Amino acid sequence: MAAGSPGLYEAPAKPEAYYRAKQQHALLSGSAPPREVLESEIEGEFLVADDPRTTDALHGYVLQAVHYINTGEDFCEEPGCRLRDPHRQPGVIEAQLREPAFCDRHADLYGPEG
Repeated sequence: MAAGSPGLYEAPAKPEAYYRAKQQHALLSGSAPPREVLESEIEGEFLVADDPRTTDALHGYVLQAVHYINTGEDFCEEPGCRLRDPHRQPGVIEAQLREPAFCDRHADLYGPEG
């Protein structure tokens, strides 16, 4: 499924260290290395192509849509809730792949396990 979901790992911004390394490589060599090279060199958590965690992360995004359709509520503001809409990769990891799966309010609706 990961190969068909590039927006999940390409759209949210990666950790700042990724962009600093990309800029440094470009300054030294005149061009940035391929994304895969940088991803293997950078410390930090983010999703990559063919990441085995992709399906788990997508579950949260599907639930966000279902939640909105059923309740009319926008995204959750709590950082660790699967219903949050982070814009950077570390936030995606925190919201979609960490426990607990939901904030207290949404755990009442969807259960603590997700």
